[in-house]
Parts: sequence; C-alpha cells; structure tokens
Amino acid sequence: MKTLKISRMTVDELRQNSFDAIVVASGYESRARAFAQGLKGVARRGGSIKCAWGFEEYIDNPVRRKNDCALTRMGYKISVISGSDGDPPEKWISNLLSENEDRPLSLAVDISSMTRTWYGGIVKALSRTRRRFPVRSVFAYIPALWSGRQVPAPPNEVVGPVSGYASHALPNKPTALVVGLGGDHGRALGLNDYLDPETTACFFSDPGADRRYTRDVLGANRDLIASIRNEYLYQYDLFDAFGTYKTLESVCQGLSREYRVVLASLGPKIFGLYCFLIHTNFPEVSVWRVSPATRLQPVDHKPAKQAILLDVSWA
Repeated sequence: MKTLKISRMTVDELRQNSFDAIVVASGYESRARAFAQGLKGVARRGGSIKCAWGFEEYIDNPVRRKNDCALTRMGYKISVISGSDGDPPEKWISNLLSENEDRPLSLAVDISSMTRTWYGGIVKALSRTRRRFPVRSVFAYIPALWSGRQVPAPPNEVVGPVSGYASHALPNKPTALVVGLGGDHGRALGLNDYLDPETTACFFSDPGADRRYTRDVLGANRDLIASIRNEYLYQYDLFDAFGTYKTLESVCQGLSREYRVVLASLGPKIFGLYCFLIHTNFPEVSVWRVSPATRLQPVDHKPAKQAILLDVSWA
C-alpha cells in the first residue's frame, strides 16, 4: 500500500472516531499509559483489539510494572519483545491486516514510548501489504515534560540503515544527510563525520514541548550547526505534524535529484515517523538508526498535556 492521504488531527476529532485496534508500548516512562487512558471508550462496537508491547529489557523496572498493571486493567494484552527487534511489530500488524482483508480497517498507534525499530516495523508492514480495502492509521506522540538537563549519553551501539529502509538510489550519487537533532552531545556530529556527506541539513523543533529542550538541542549540536549553511537549518513547530512532514518531504525531494539522501531522527520520535513515511513513497531515501541500544538506561518521562496526532490513510 501507499500513503493515500496524510493530514493533521485534533484530540477532539480523535475521540469522535473508533478503532478496530489500538497499539501502545509498556515501557519505563509514565507517559506510556497516557494515550491509552485518554482513549477509554474509543472502541468499535464489540470492543477493539488492544495490544501493548512490553520491553524485555529491564523488565523489573518499577514504572514498567506500573504500566503493565494499568494497561492490563484497561484490557490490553501485553506481549514482551526486545526493543531492538522490529520483526514482532511488523508481523503483528501484517497478521491484523490479513485477518481483516475483506473490509476497511482503522488502528491507533501510540509511538510515545516505542523504539524507532518498533514503529518502523509498523510502517513497513502497512506499506508492504497488498489489499483491496483501505486502512486508516492514526499515529499519536505525547512529548515528555522537561525533566532537567540530560546526562551524557553512552556511545552508539547501532549506526546504520533501519531494516527495510535502505536506499534504492544509484550508488554513484554523493550523499546528503538530513537529520532531526536531539539533545545528546556529539551524536549528530558523529553521524555526520561517519557518513562524510557532501551536504547536511538539520531540523530542530522550536516551539517544542519546552523552551529548555530547544536550548539544550541547539547547545548539544553547536559544532554541527556552525559547519552547515544557514539555508540548510530548518526550524519546525513540534505540534504541527502535517506542516513538518511536508517540509521534510520537500527537502528530501529537492536533494534526491542530486544526492543519495540519508534520513536520521535523533530528536523527538515523531520526527522518526516522518522519516519512515517518506521512505514509503520515496524508496531512494534511506532511513538510518543511531542509538546506544542496550547501553541506554531507562528514564521516567512524564507526559505533557498536548498530544501530537497524524492521520495516515493507506490504499
């Protein structure tokens, strides 16, 4: 399937809809259960399928146990999988689509506490399925409240294309890196040095969930920002999902005429979703993952009040 339509959605519009399936993650953050709690009563007549993927890493974390209990009470079935394994999410979505191939389908997915590997698997399953009837997927992201300046992040354990998101572009083109900046010192600069691209474009959110996040992101990436041309530094509104997606799409389309484009999201997870969606329509663009993976220690992030929603129709 291809993305037929991508549009913005409000929380009020979300609550006026019902969904055949709702998918969330049970992780180490208090925000992991916020979307499910806000969706109480939003279900198909007879009930929605409610799925929660729980991390097998740090399974005894107290916040993780609290999330498990809360989600179980709300009717979610919890399946334990590795945060680095995108195959189970991809297979779960593929099975859901094949079991309901004789009718339209709607699902809501909360990526707030998911790894990029997980929701990359979801998008891959949606894009690779062939079916007669359309699918509507609403992706939700709840930003975290400010919790203080980040501690130094561990070194990268994974650097490379996400499985299924490698570039189909000709190898004779030079490389252009398009990166969504995060707050980890040196991570984006390290990726830039590793790829040694001819051109680099950086995206950062402002306004974001908190002005202090923006300050930290700009400080953590000061050296990389100073090295690129001003016209390749893009400021985006975190809460304007549709507008940001369209800007990123336009940048990638423009660069792909002359370059092999590498997309990487080191900042808000919603930016990673934009990257995966762009690849489904522009397979010449690759999506890379840069992560400490198992070296990253769990941190409890509390949910902000405002959710970001992106309505994606597939056909």
